[in-house]
Amino acid sequence: MTTLYAHIPMRWTLHSATPAGFVSLPLVRMRELLAATDAFQAWCDVATIAAAEAHVYYVAEDEPTRPFALVMQGDDWTAEAFAGGARNHFIAEGSVKILFEAEVSAGFVDSYANAGFEFANNIGAILSAVFALAASNGYLAVNAVRKADGPARSLPAEGDVEGDYYQVIYEFSWGL
Repeated sequence: MTTLYAHIPMRWTLHSATPAGFVSLPLVRMRELLAATDAFQAWCDVATIAAAEAHVYYVAEDEPTRPFALVMQGDDWTAEAFAGGARNHFIAEGSVKILFEAEVSAGFVDSYANAGFEFANNIGAILSAVFALAASNGYLAVNAVRKADGPARSLPAEGDVEGDYYQVIYEFSWGL
């Protein structure tokens, strides 16, 4: 049996687990940006970027440590030709979704309003801090944010198994 494309040299390694390129690197850059903000560090009760990164996941972990952020591919992604001829190259832009989740503080378990405001205030501070750092010092060039789902509090029936928590999903657009 003849292999049809055996003469074409491989220019990249397939099945690599190291993030590379404009599909996976935005996830890494969003994690770095989020962990670098004072607001996210305060929300996680940590003092360093490295400690904050331990609260940012790329895929659903079996036992994530709350509070946490789950970074995933967003709904948008495009690459368009820039220039033409020999100088032709593509510029990509897209989006990254982040699910934020945190336990309801013990003092607010009996007050849905106060629990919701505590969560919203923390998320608002994180979003403001992301806006301040975006596209600076090599961080991801976030150019728009929209709420994709939530916020929502866990159902009382989940409390015995999953705990009492709030979560919300935001979609961050990146690119030029």
